[in-house]
Parts: sequence; C-alpha cells; structure tokens
Amino acid sequence: MDVSTDKTNWVTKDERATSNNAYINGLNAGTTYYVRVRAYTREYQNGDYVYAYGAYSDVIEFVTNPNSKPAYLKKTDSTTSSVTVEWPSVPGANAYRVKWSGGGLEKETVVYSESAKVRYTIGSLPANNSYTITVYSARTNSAKTYLGCSTLYWNYVSETYKITPGKVTGVQVANYWSYISELNVNYNKLVADGYEAEAYTANKKKDTKVASVDGNSYVGVYLKSSKFKKHNFFKVRVRAYATTSDGVKKYGAWSDWKYVCQQPDVTKMTSKSNGMQIKYDKISGADRYIVYMSTKKDSGYKKVATTKKTSVTIKKLGKKKLKKGKTYYVYVVAYNKVGKKYYSGAAGDATGCWYKAY
Repeated sequence: MDVSTDKTNWVTKDERATSNNAYINGLNAGTTYYVRVRAYTREYQNGDYVYAYGAYSDVIEFVTNPNSKPAYLKKTDSTTSSVTVEWPSVPGANAYRVKWSGGGLEKETVVYSESAKVRYTIGSLPANNSYTITVYSARTNSAKTYLGCSTLYWNYVSETYKITPGKVTGVQVANYWSYISELNVNYNKLVADGYEAEAYTANKKKDTKVASVDGNSYVGVYLKSSKFKKHNFFKVRVRAYATTSDGVKKYGAWSDWKYVCQQPDVTKMTSKSNGMQIKYDKISGADRYIVYMSTKKDSGYKKVATTKKTSVTIKKLGKKKLKKGKTYYVYVVAYNKVGKKYYSGAAGDATGCWYKAY
C-alpha cells in the first residue's frame, strides 16, 4: 500500500498487509492524501522469500480532519430574517460545517472555502429571535463526497446572536412630567440589544426633532427637552436594534407615531344662567377638544362637548339639565388631526376641576 500527497512521491505503508483492510498511521492533520494498493505472492527460494507483484489499483483520494478550530466567530451584519457571520480560516480546512438553532429551527449546511476569512449569510430566519451558530473546521475531498469533520470541543466555535428586530409596536407615553420636562415612553418588548426613541413637534407645518435617546436595552426610555414644558402637541416613535460584533447597530423599522401633549388644565368653571362655562388651556397643535363631565370624581364621565375652542358652556349631562348646588367634575382631552384621523394626546400631570353649579 502506497501513500502520496501529490500522486508522484509515493511512500509505502503497511507493506505486508494480509487482509482486505489496513490502518495508515503517522499522517498529518487537515491534509489530502492518495493511496494505491497492489497484491503480491511470495515463494521461499534459496533461504529467502521472493515476491511477485500485481498491478496497482486505481488511485483513491482521502482526507484527514483538521485538528484546530476557528480563532473567532463574529457577526458582521444582519437583517430581520438573516445574519451574516465571519471567521478566519483554519490550517488544513477547506470546508466548514455550520449549524444554527433558534426560533424553532435547527439546521446545518457545509460552507466550502479556502479564503483567509470566511463569510456566510444564514437566511430565511423567523423574525425577532436570537440564534446560536456553531462552526466546525473540516476538510473535504475534491469530489465533495466526503467531509472530514471532528465534533470534539476543540474543533468548533459557537456564539449566540440576535438578528435585526422587526417593527416596534405598542408605543405609549406612560408619563408626561411637564415640571421636569420629561416623557416616559413604553413599548412592547422585542429580542433586541437596545432601542432608540425620538420626539418631534406636531404643531407645525414642518415638524422638528426636539429630543432623542439611543442605547437603552430596557422596555422604556426617557426623553427630556425644555420644550415639554410648553402646551404643544408632540409625536414620538421608537425603533429597536441589534449590534454586530464590532458594535455597529442594525436598526429595525420605526414604530407608528404616538401623539402626545399635556392634558389641558381646566382653569375656570363659572355658573351661568343657561349652564356652566368651562375654560381650559390652549394646546398648540390641537385640532379639537372633547370635554367630559361626571357627578363622581373617579367614574361615570360622559362626553358633553366637542369643540375647537378653549371654552364651552355646558347645559346638560346626558339628557339631564345641570342642577343648582350639585358638584360636577370635568376633564378635557386634546386631539391632533393627522390625515383623516384624530389622535388623542392626553397625558401628563394636568388636573381636572370641579364646581358647584349655580
């Protein structure tokens, strides 16, 4: 049995095998070899053996496994349905077994490459998930019909990466603290490394950015601007991101806009002969106000007026006229019109107001 790495320089191994199989030792890891075999007979003549050899077999190619793993594995890019990873070549490897799991998937493939750096994109991934990716060093024969790949711990590298998140939903302004000029914005959680939020004016023909924050990994961010002290309409939106191994942020889509303003303070309630006049703050950007009234402070509110003005006279609560000496509670919600829809911006630390009619 002869072995060669180039089909030219043959070295005899296991010269006197007597069965139809043999083990070849002393080979290098991650190397392509060729082997040929020939049969022989022998006769004992004049005190020694005399050998007669037949023709050599066809040459057969085989490979040995690499004995080292990639020095690193890193994420270089992602989309909402794919992740791109990179690793350096391994001496003796011309192929790599790549496995990934996550999002209900468990798949693998073989990447053939002898480049100094190998880059591979895994696609068709379910959105909003993280994936564990494992790369094994391997070697294949020229026909790619055999893959020599050790699954021992020293021959692979494994990391877990998030893909680019999808669109953020459920954006809400949980708190509007006008006295410290701050908004607290919440949203539905995604599989993400962080979130970016920004606020724009929503009371001008051309909206302008007034605040932004980037880098928060929790479900909730705080936006701060001196403009939040003013009685203006604003709009906020949020997007999520996943970072690459080099710290580059891959952003998902922006959420829909959430419109917000300070809830108008009821500034005055005055009894009139024909009802009760209610006055409240003007909100810049408001296209209409809806006034609610109840005889109870914490429940039972009914819509009593819809107007573009900052004062209104109320004569009835439901079908009943207002009564002298009775206590009524009022609050007002401002609305901003975008296209054909009206958006409520009620939030913040505003106060309602009560008054004894007549």
